[in-house]
Amino acid sequence: MRNTLILIGFLAFLAVIFGVNYLFRPFAPKDQTNLAQISLTPKPSPTLPVNQETRSRLASMLIAPLVITPETKERLPEWIIKNKPGAILIYGQDIDLPTVDQINQQLAKVQLKDRDFQPMLGTILDGGVEQPLTGEGFTLLPTWHKLCRTSLVLAKKQFATAAAELSTAGINFVLSPSLDVADASTSANPDLCSSSARKVALYGQAFIDAMNDQGILSVVKHFPGTGQLQADLESRFLVISPTKKDLLPFKTVLDQAEKDQVYSAVLVSLVGVKQSGGGACALTKSCVDQVSGAYQKVLIVSDDLGQKAALYDPLKRDYTKSLSQVAYEAVMAGNHLLYFGQNVSYSQLTKVLDDLTLRYKEDKLFKAKVDAAEIMLDSVKSRY
Repeated sequence: MRNTLILIGFLAFLAVIFGVNYLFRPFAPKDQTNLAQISLTPKPSPTLPVNQETRSRLASMLIAPLVITPETKERLPEWIIKNKPGAILIYGQDIDLPTVDQINQQLAKVQLKDRDFQPMLGTILDGGVEQPLTGEGFTLLPTWHKLCRTSLVLAKKQFATAAAELSTAGINFVLSPSLDVADASTSANPDLCSSSARKVALYGQAFIDAMNDQGILSVVKHFPGTGQLQADLESRFLVISPTKKDLLPFKTVLDQAEKDQVYSAVLVSLVGVKQSGGGACALTKSCVDQVSGAYQKVLIVSDDLGQKAALYDPLKRDYTKSLSQVAYEAVMAGNHLLYFGQNVSYSQLTKVLDDLTLRYKEDKLFKAKVDAAEIMLDSVKSRY
């Protein structure tokens, strides 16, 4: 009888312990809990067929180009209306506020039919010729090189003015600023701030703060730092060895974002990195992990996958990759958003979505990467 009572007591003790652990998980390792949250699969849509739902999920990972013409000013391209990308980047020259208002009106019409379509609308704000929005309602910024040679007080005022104008226009994100550090051979490049890493970080943070104050996400670029490049990745693949000096501005602004408990975003370059095996950084998991492995609330954006550098195959030493293969590698490397510039056609993007939809069905790891990216994107969109 006594043994029976002891056994009953022991079982009751175990029941209490496991019950507490189930409810509050005091014994669950912290990393394991976070992993479970990240790998949570989004709920399927009750209204979409499986293939269409998969395609929609993949489209939400795309930054699609919108080149402003008299036609697109009046009506969005049919591809955008049909495929509903997660983000849209505006291209053009001397675009004014009334034109952007028309774009937003066109987007609103699509959203009336599909409330799940909530794209982020973005632009590039590098100043000089690298600024599409310069017409009525927008202020043309000096080049990044010139801005960093004005006083920080004046630069902050210019950043604040630009941010307020973009907010009025309904812009959610900017693919700016560049945190690349110049070297002796590139010090006069108008797209580069300075050869001082601390100055690059200081002015970069001022830009980010101004945008954050208006609810606009800054996508800092081009990790891991391409200031030493003397040629363009649009025309060829290049390999570098980033230094601590190159990485310092990225570390500085990402540390600050983590301290402030806000989301940050990093555009990862297609430059080859010797420390990561020589492959394009944005297509190499070990390179992307340098950011995503160190920071929790960071959105990873690939550089323009339409650049020639993206097509380079290090094994064949030739530009033989298809755009679909490049997009697949970018997802597998850990990018949350895939950026396609104005040189990529909508027919090419259709092919990419077709191919990735098949991959999603057949490749469990790829599916998990896409699902995790969607969760991150939803979290960022809820803030911006």
